[in-house]
Amino acid sequence: MFELLEGLITKPFNTFLGIIILWGVFYLVFVKLLKLKGSIWHWFEYSWIFVGVFGVLFLVAENRKNRSVNRLEIINTRLKNDVKDLKNYSEISNHCFKYNNSGLLSQEVFDKRQAEQDSVCSWMKKVTAMAEKSINNNYIILDKIPVINIENYQALTEYKHVLIDHQRINEQIKNREELIKIINDDFWEGYKYTFGILFLIIAFALRLTIASKKISEK
Repeated sequence: MFELLEGLITKPFNTFLGIIILWGVFYLVFVKLLKLKGSIWHWFEYSWIFVGVFGVLFLVAENRKNRSVNRLEIINTRLKNDVKDLKNYSEISNHCFKYNNSGLLSQEVFDKRQAEQDSVCSWMKKVTAMAEKSINNNYIILDKIPVINIENYQALTEYKHVLIDHQRINEQIKNREELIKIINDDFWEGYKYTFGILFLIIAFALRLTIASKKISEK
């Protein structure tokens, strides 16, 4: 039975043959045996449309799942690359270096600059840890951006870079989670495509039966 059903929904010739056979069965039962009256046939005029619409909706739902699988592969690739890029950026040696006081700056100004650079260095190490945590846990949502103890830190090139990456990565992770929910929705798992084809077969068979009934009355 399962093999017959599988052949019906996967082989075009079997699908066509199924429509013809079901058409013959409907015509035999509804026209020849039951001899249904006109009012019921009027109802059939609408019923085949509704059955066909449900068939299309089932196929659309299955198509949505298939597209979600493809999109998930793309997002996973981008996500891995973006998180690794953020980690690599945070590990650049330029973030941690010592100034040489050439005497052009006062000691106070020099010490302030070096303190700010040390803060950037320390902050970048926290960003590295944040990225590594995500990588080591199957690319989970990035933690909140660590605090950096510098005045007007929003103007720092490093901060702007990390902020943009952080927002993009977390948005990708949220999209990934939504796609996973769609793919793992197993309520109709394995049946949406089957029901879609079967409903369309029934709809076409009904429509052919209605047309045959009208022709036979002329």
